Amino acid sequence: MAARSKKPSGDTTSNVRGVAVEQAAEQRDEYLIVLTGGHMGQLFAVRGADLVIGRGNECEVRIEDDGVSRRQARLVREAGAVYLEDLGSRNGTFVNGQRLVGRVALVDGDRIQLGTGTVAKFALVDKFEAAYQRRMFEAAVKDALTGTYNRRHFHERIATELAFAGRHKTPLSLLMIDLDHFKNINDIHGHVVGDKILKAIARRLLQLVRAEDLLARYGGEEFAVLSRVERGGARVFAERLRQRIADRPFTMNGADLQVTISIGYATFPEVGIEQPQELISAADQALYKAKKNGRNRVETLGRKKGA
Repeated sequence: MAARSKKPSGDTTSNVRGVAVEQAAEQRDEYLIVLTGGHMGQLFAVRGADLVIGRGNECEVRIEDDGVSRRQARLVREAGAVYLEDLGSRNGTFVNGQRLVGRVALVDGDRIQLGTGTVAKFALVDKFEAAYQRRMFEAAVKDALTGTYNRRHFHERIATELAFAGRHKTPLSLLMIDLDHFKNINDIHGHVVGDKILKAIARRLLQLVRAEDLLARYGGEEFAVLSRVERGGARVFAERLRQRIADRPFTMNGADLQVTISIGYATFPEVGIEQPQELISAADQALYKAKKNGRNRVETLGRKKGA
């Protein structure tokens, strides 16, 4: 009678699982995950040897928060470790509640406060977690149909941008954009074509707005653009957007559809407003003026006296 084979010692399933966990840990990358503020949920990969965090357009990790300095802090990689150092920021950088002086080596789970309103976590994340986190962030701030920012995110950003403009005495323009006779498109060609037109309009607008501008779907067939340009620049920008839509028809189901947009804009501080809703109202009134005066045009309100 043949000898019965000897059962391997130890729990094979547990051993395999342990190896898988170790391999997954080895494949994790460093990220900053924003926990609070307008960028809540956003993931920033910590790549390279020197990354600057701040509000400035040149920063590798860009945080749109008025409480964050233009160059807030820097991540430096040395000898396999990631260090964080403050760059003389106005409101300071804090790690786990302690104000940062000099620099500190970050470990998984460290909480980082940038200025007054943004908190991030330094974390080791595998590719599956990173992909999930990105999808969650996109779902929270983007419009599912057009891929532009959604109305909720727009309201968060306009409050931050207007506070920044007021504090630093810089201009802020809001463009409200509405598709002309969009109901006719839906009635004649159907809502499927209407949705395709909205997506195509959004793509064209995205090609023209700058990285620092914000394009959002405000509702239905209406879009909004926030831009740090003065009154004259806003007019030129709005005309460029209008012409880009009007000059080239959209091909849908083999047929060309001519679509135009009307734009109303308002610029702080010329309109003499103090609250975000007042800037929205001023741009809305200008948009109504464009509609009333024939559509496919750009309008603004008169300057406030003394502005």
